[in-house]
Amino acid sequence: MGRWWHKGEEIDIVALNKETREIAIFECKWSRVDEKRAERILDSLKNKAPLLKWYNGKRKEYYGVVGKTIEGKENLREKGYLVFDLKDLESVSF
Repeated sequence: MGRWWHKGEEIDIVALNKETREIAIFECKWSRVDEKRAERILDSLKNKAPLLKWYNGKRKEYYGVVGKTIEGKENLREKGYLVFDLKDLESVSF
């Protein structure tokens, strides 16, 4: 898990599961994100995904947004996206 960049393109978080060939690609925003903006962010991630040279065409891809607050996150989750904001993290204990 970590950050990725190449030739001016950047992805905030890339998480790989080598055993299952799954990849999760996230953009992080420290601001309020409405549903339309989140969809644009997710579309941008989909366009960047092929640049990540790791089992291209043979992997399961997941796309997500992490933000301070995300409006419409339930709608986005229903569409299969991984969406988290600070409220989701309130209940996490370490």
